[in-house]
Amino acid sequence: MVPDAAPLLWIGIAGAGLGGVFSLTLVTAMDHSTDRRVAGQLVGFTQGVAFIVAAVAPLVAGIVRGWSGGFVAAWIMLAGCIAAMMAVTLLFSPRSYSRWL
Repeated sequence: MVPDAAPLLWIGIAGAGLGGVFSLTLVTAMDHSTDRRVAGQLVGFTQGVAFIVAAVAPLVAGIVRGWSGGFVAAWIMLAGCIAAMMAVTLLFSPRSYSRWL
């Protein structure tokens, strides 16, 4: 990944991820249920987990970078986190809310 090659592209990607995707995730979570209580629990869970991951990921990435001597292992770790989040997204589909809430 070469950020100097297309800085405006990387700024756009970071801006979409930080500003847009997180907000849309919370709105999408609210749209999954017509019951306000269930929607509130889902948004609270989503926001809580997201902030924990956002707080811990840089620390863990730094530890992994120090251990491995480069960022490749940290990027692989982050890709693994993304894969895990995708799996959890499929697990917590609207059809299975009654099992979890």
